[in-house]
Amino acid sequence: MKRKGCFHLRMASLLVILLGAGSIVAVRLLPGASGTGEGFSESELREGLAGIAGLYAVNGFKILAGLIGLALANKRSKLTVALGFLLFVAQLTAFLQIGNGIGEILIHILLLVIPYYYFHSALKNYRDQTQR
Repeated sequence: MKRKGCFHLRMASLLVILLGAGSIVAVRLLPGASGTGEGFSESELREGLAGIAGLYAVNGFKILAGLIGLALANKRSKLTVALGFLLFVAQLTAFLQIGNGIGEILIHILLLVIPYYYFHSALKNYRDQTQR
């Protein structure tokens, strides 16, 4: 009998990959992301560059975790559980640092569901025993 966690981990991995890729596209479309930087001080430019580089790194990690989840979906892997936990903690940290806007809060709540689904599916896949 096939493990249920295997299917859910594959679905969650695809969602995480789409979330990471969509976020990279969204960062690229940010106002001023492709501008020349005129009118900003050097320290403001460095701070902005560091922020954008951090966003690219986090979203690259999401894509990598999704690819690893797809590759290891048929196996009992502690790596996918650890990656799921890290994805969830990263998104939870972003959720706790948000502003006061209700729209921003709702978006972060929705974005928190995908890493939780990945973590839950990876944990379920790890716990499930192959029954034959």
